[in-house]
Amino acid sequence: MVTMVTAVVGWCLCLAVCHVRGSYIPVEMNKTIQNLLGHYTITNKELFDGKPIFSKEPLSGNLQAEMIYMSAILQTYDKILNQMLKELPTPGPTTAQSSGDKGTAELRSQLNYILKKITNLRIQHYNKPEQLLKMLQPLREVQFNNTVIQSKALWELIKVYREASSLPNKLEKRRRRRRRQTQMSIRGH
Repeated sequence: MVTMVTAVVGWCLCLAVCHVRGSYIPVEMNKTIQNLLGHYTITNKELFDGKPIFSKEPLSGNLQAEMIYMSAILQTYDKILNQMLKELPTPGPTTAQSSGDKGTAELRSQLNYILKKITNLRIQHYNKPEQLLKMLQPLREVQFNNTVIQSKALWELIKVYREASSLPNKLEKRRRRRRRQTQMSIRGH
């Protein structure tokens, strides 16, 4: 428990101190993820088993490939969150809501909020044709209905969302640098 609290405090501190333009987690989203982690709990052994759901190793350094890969990761999160929503009990009659129904409604609302944020990010910055994602078949094989995968995905979401929101800025900076270099070489000759 102390380890989990330390990790959460560390994430919050990192988010507060390391705010970079275009690379941030909205405060409400961070709170919502923390609330969801309170419901979707797994053991530390399952969480820290050394097998992250989304590995980024083979694509490091190639921003175009990272954009495509991140697009596939965001689509995978879309599927995971939709599966989590499907697994929630259906709401009962509104006249006799129990505290369990209210908790389920709150979970549903929180999952929908996170799903909306992921969808908006994907549509705004990662709207790539489906054929580019065919090479990323392993992401499609993620077990969306596995509670360990769901909880680990929530733990990794802050890091993934931060990376996803910063990649478009990196690409834009690279384009500007190339334009400047091209203009400088044209002027120099």
